[in-house]
Order: sequence, then structure tokens, then C-alpha cells
Amino acid sequence: MAASAMWSKRPVIGAAVAYVLGTAGGLHYGGIWQHTLAAAALVAMTAFWASRAGVRHSLHLSARCCVLLLLAWALAARAGAELTRQFESLRAAADSRGQVRVRGEIVNGVSCRPASRGEFRYRFALRKIAIVGSDGRRALGRLTLFVTWYGPSPSGSRETTPRTGELWEFRGRLEHGRRPTLPNRHFLVTRARSSRRLSAESLSSWRGACERYRRRAAARLAAGIEARRTETALIQAMLLGYRGEIPQALNRAFRNSGTIHIFAISGMHVVVIAGILSFVVARCGVPRNFWVLPLAPLLAIYILATGSQPSALRAGIMALLYLVAPLLGRRPDTTVTLAVSALLLLAADPLQLWDLGFVLSFAVVTGLIVLAAPLSRLLNRYCGLERLALDTEAMDSLGGEAATAGALRWRRGMLRVGRYMTELAGVSLAAWLTATPLTALYFGLFTPASLLANLLVVPLSFVVMAAASVSLAAASLAPQLGMAVNLVACLCTWVMTSIAQAAADLPGGVWRIPPPPPWTLAAWYFGLACLAVRLRRAARPAKVSTSWLVREPEP
Repeated sequence: MAASAMWSKRPVIGAAVAYVLGTAGGLHYGGIWQHTLAAAALVAMTAFWASRAGVRHSLHLSARCCVLLLLAWALAARAGAELTRQFESLRAAADSRGQVRVRGEIVNGVSCRPASRGEFRYRFALRKIAIVGSDGRRALGRLTLFVTWYGPSPSGSRETTPRTGELWEFRGRLEHGRRPTLPNRHFLVTRARSSRRLSAESLSSWRGACERYRRRAAARLAAGIEARRTETALIQAMLLGYRGEIPQALNRAFRNSGTIHIFAISGMHVVVIAGILSFVVARCGVPRNFWVLPLAPLLAIYILATGSQPSALRAGIMALLYLVAPLLGRRPDTTVTLAVSALLLLAADPLQLWDLGFVLSFAVVTGLIVLAAPLSRLLNRYCGLERLALDTEAMDSLGGEAATAGALRWRRGMLRVGRYMTELAGVSLAAWLTATPLTALYFGLFTPASLLANLLVVPLSFVVMAAASVSLAAASLAPQLGMAVNLVACLCTWVMTSIAQAAADLPGGVWRIPPPPPWTLAAWYFGLACLAVRLRRAARPAKVSTSWLVREPEP
């Protein structure tokens, strides 16, 4: 019945599932029509079974799902064929073991660390790449090339060091990726003497403009705490996405403790920014239905300025749909907004389905929607919070000698703190259960210590991002106030770092394991789906007795 209600009342969910399956099939199998028809028949049978609101409605739903699956399969097969052709060209250039010339645009920030012989090592990503040879240029626009560039100090002239948004030409050695789970990555190793910036016009592009404002914001976040370079780098990474400046040892500690996700611009960051902007807009007297008008462009600028990561795009689309719903007179729905965001992102670029950030973002958010609330209710029951809530409500409504103001205040305070802790624990447990198979598959890690670490690190990261956002706004009006807020963010960041390092050093907190086979992932997520159904069916209100409120008369 639950599946029937979901598919009949929210047909966009079935459409999103069909589109994702079609995209995956098209990328994996290409234009093989036997697999296409088999997958379409499977989706049609599933939709027909799941929707029991009538045969006619079921047939319409099945037909829509089949059309979407076939459309997604065709688009993904075409994109996959083009990607394969470009990848083969890049792999042939890497197999040649010779020097290659590559042109492209620098994206997503530039990290810099000291290297040997007085040089500095720069790392960045290159998009819109083209291999330049004697036979002309071969455009490889769908691929991303990761560049390691050795050059002078970043404090030198802007003309000699790479910047985000610039167009460069490099001559160096192409190498294959060494990680087994990411075999399609390629790296270019080059030096300053073998590179040149093509033109100065690239500095006026939108990426260059975003990078300039991004660096100004980074300077404001460092005001007053310049001596605390580690904490400054972490704050800039959390709010602005400058992950390349995090020290390697600290990056390893956050990864091993399972808290590295706080540095990926995602839903948590967009929620904090949207919350602060919503507070400002509400104080300006803008009606709730029209908040989308000022908030949408501001959120779009923030997402574009921080690199347009798939997780940030997903969160931005979901936030936009949430804000548009009141303007259209509709109630926001988390599941529908997630499905629509998946449809839009995959329709714009089917290759995002193979992006690790896309997979992790949508998997974790789906797990939070399905599992977080049932797990929190289960924890409330086992911790006695349900009975405490009913007892408190009965005490307030029925009165009695036990219903004093102090007792009610104490019970309500305990109930509020307990609910906050169980909700946080439910969210952490749901995210851990959903992300564990993917973490094991892509990174070969099993991190039980992340359960405890996230309970403490996630609330602190909210405080840090809120303080950093206030600092950026305050620095424009009162620089001294911005410095004071930066000190608060620095203190919270230091505490957060200490917790992550302690969790990473716990005995048995991190296990290195071989990547699991695909069938184990399918079994794991099938078990989570069964667990979610079981928890929702087991949600029963607790019984309460109010006889204890009235003192029995003395004999």
C-alpha cells in the first residue's frame, strides 16, 4: 500500500527512477536494443504493480516510465559513445609515453604547496581540453584532466602562475590514474617553462570574476587569525571550497574519521547560507511567498563561485523548488524535489551519473529521507523520550500536585535536549548506513568511528559556517566585528579538528578493506529498504498512565 500511494500520488518519483535506470543502462551497454527493451519491460511491470489506483492509471504510468527510460537510454548511449571516443584518444596519448601539448580552462580552484628545489607544486583541474599535435587539435570537451604544475612562488606576478578561469597551454607527460576504483582519471605533469597562458581575455570570464570575489572573501575570513593557518584553511575550505589548502595529514584525519564531507559544498552549506539569507529577507519585510525572488540569484552565485559541484547543484535545485512551492501555492515535498533535481541534472549531463560526488550526494540524501525519521523515532522510544513527552503533556493538561512550574520546565528542557540528540544520532546513523558501501567501494575504507565523530563534528561545522557567513557580512560594515567573529569560528574549528583527529586515532575506528563486489551493495541497500519499511510499520504511539499525577488520599 505504501508503494502504491507513493507511485500514484507522486508520479515524478517513478519517472526519476526510470530515467536513472535508462541513463545507467545507456552509459553501460550503449545502444544495445535488447537490453533497452528488457529494461523498459521491467520498469513497466514494476510501475503497473506499484500503482493500484486502477488499470487505466497504471497503464498510463507504465507508458510514461517506459518513454522516459528509452529517452534516457538513447541520450546516455550517445553521450557515452562520445565519452568513450574521447577517452580512447586521451589514453592513446598517455600510452605513447611522449610529451603532449594540452590546452584547456582551469576550474575548481588551484592548490599550492612547497616542493623541492625552491619550487611550488600547483594542482588543479582542466576542462574544455584539446590535444594539440602535428595533425591539428583534437577537442576532448567531455573529459577532465588533473594537472600537477611545478613553478614559482604564488606571491609572484599573476602572469606566471595559473588562476581559475584562465586558458593555458601545457606541455608535459600524461599518466594513467593509479586508483583501481577511478581508472578513467588522467594526470598531466608539467613545469612552468613548458607552459604559457594563452590570452588575458580569460581573466574577464565569469569563472575568473567568481574567483576574484572568492579570494576577497577568503581574505576576510583570515582577518585577525592569520597566525592560525590550519584553522584558517579549514574555514575557507568549509565555506568557499578551497580544499587544496588543507594540510595532507589533517585531510587524512578527516577522511579516516568519516567527516571529510563537511568540506564538500553540499546541502549543509546551502542550508546554512539559505537560512542566513532567509533571516535577512524576512527582517526586510518580504512576504514568505516571494522569498524565492531575492534568494534564488544569491544562492546561484554562491554555488557557481564555489565550483558548481554536483552535490551543491543538487542542493541548490532542491532549495529553489522549496522556495518556489509557496509562490505556486503548493506544499514543499522533499522526495519530489530530490527526484526533480535528479531528472534535471541527468537531462543536462547524463555523464554525471558516473561522478562520485553525484552518487554520494543523492545516495546519502535519499537515505536521510527514508531512514533518518524512523531511526530517530526508534531512538526516542528506546531512550524513553516518547513516554516522557506523553507524561509531560498529561501533566500540563491534567495538573495535579506533581505539575509544578519547575517540574514542567525541567521535563520540557530534558525533552528538548533529548530529542535534539536523538534526531542528530538518527541523521548520523542514516548517513553512515547509506554511505558505508560507497565508501568501501571507492576508497576501501570502513569507518565505524565516524558514527561518534559526526555527532560532534557536524553541529560544530554548522556553527563555523554560520560564524564565517556573519563575518563576511560584518566585515563590510565593521572590520573589527568581522575579526571578532573569526576568532569564534577559529575556536570552534580547533575543537572540531581535535575531535576528528581523536576519532581517526581510535583503535579499530578505521579499517582498510578490499572493494566489495557489486552484489553486496545491492544486498545492503535492499536490506536498508526492508529496514525502513519495518521501522515505519513499527511506529506505534506509546501508552501512558496519568494515575501517578494524583496523590492517593491518606487513610
